[in-house]
Amino acid sequence: MWTDLGEQIAEEHIQQTLRMMDQSPDARLTPKIAREICQRTGSAAVLEGSVAQVGTPYLVTLKAVNCAGGQTLVSTEAQASDKDHVLSALGKVSLDIRNKLGESLSTVAKFSAPVEQATTTSLLALQAYSQGHKYMDRADNMGAVPLLQRAISLDPSFAMAYASLGTVHTNLFERILAREDMEKAYALRNRVSEREKFYIDSHYHDLATGNLVKARETYELWEQTYPRDQVPANNLAIIYANLGQYDKSISAGRVAKEVDPSGFSYGVLVGSYILANRLAEAQSVADEAAKKSFDFSDLQIHLYYLAFLQNNEKGMAQQVAYGAGKVGVEDVLLADEADTAAYSGQLGKARDLSRRAVFSAEHADQKEVAGFYEAVAALREALFGNAIEAKQRVLRPCVCHPGGSRNSRRQCRRFELDR
Repeated sequence: MWTDLGEQIAEEHIQQTLRMMDQSPDARLTPKIAREICQRTGSAAVLEGSVAQVGTPYLVTLKAVNCAGGQTLVSTEAQASDKDHVLSALGKVSLDIRNKLGESLSTVAKFSAPVEQATTTSLLALQAYSQGHKYMDRADNMGAVPLLQRAISLDPSFAMAYASLGTVHTNLFERILAREDMEKAYALRNRVSEREKFYIDSHYHDLATGNLVKARETYELWEQTYPRDQVPANNLAIIYANLGQYDKSISAGRVAKEVDPSGFSYGVLVGSYILANRLAEAQSVADEAAKKSFDFSDLQIHLYYLAFLQNNEKGMAQQVAYGAGKVGVEDVLLADEADTAAYSGQLGKARDLSRRAVFSAEHADQKEVAGFYEAVAALREALFGNAIEAKQRVLRPCVCHPGGSRNSRRQCRRFELDR
């Protein structure tokens, strides 16, 4: 198997991929298995060869096949006068095909769609899973749900698909579904790779059992074992923050930003600095993120909190304008505006903004979140001494449906989990 740079995939990598396919590491590489390994490793082409006797001479043929489509990219052949010369003929076709491959491999790589590394017997399930992770990468949790569910339907024993769906359901504020997903993943963890087991164990304790100390210990071991993985660093920053260990949260957030300089990691670090009341440093990280032009909802929401704490009305207005019409962002910022108005004693404005936040969430079919906003509005009324209005808000009928953990994060200082 060959990458777009013409480099051959190491034998160890092939054996590891075979294990993730639930195959023996020394399984015979039939054309079908070889092509699947090729796709799973993000390679460009697989070599297929044959030696056929045509009378006395032997015909040695070698061709490079596109992993994804199965088309022959290039081929070459050489004739050996007898079996003693087959190896020399093979050397000739090997050299010839190397010379022909360069341009073809780069063309294939340009249009290839890499897949995630995960243990499953089904390539189709892995491809659906990979597409789901693309939505997770851009914080589109609702978009990820049907793809992860399809991956599970194609392979009901796909542990990482359950675990990823659990993360998504948590970020959508569907805690019961998240716990069920993580319990299923945890039950299947004995058949996955070491890295996958770290993911499942840490998220299981974080999302299903609520044992943050155990989750923290697992994330710490994961980070020590795989220091270039961004997930443990980001989620350690979140765990430390939830445990009130803000200095540790900042340290983990810094590591995450170095490993994964994304809008998500910048948002986590800004949030960690805010919780530690180190606003100047939070602003410095925010300014750095602005130069990189990150378009990431979690980061923008944290920037609203920072602007509020700095009494920066223009900064808050900018973030609200940014979130207008964006599912999962508009309602959060409207709810934040409602809290800001109430903080300033503008109860009438706060009521209007809360209603708009509820409407925005319901319009996006996020009724559980809408119910959360009603509960917060009811609590606000109670704090203002308006018992009747508080009761009316509490009793307003809401149907539980997908929501967003950003709202929990806004009130309970929890962050959205990394993928």
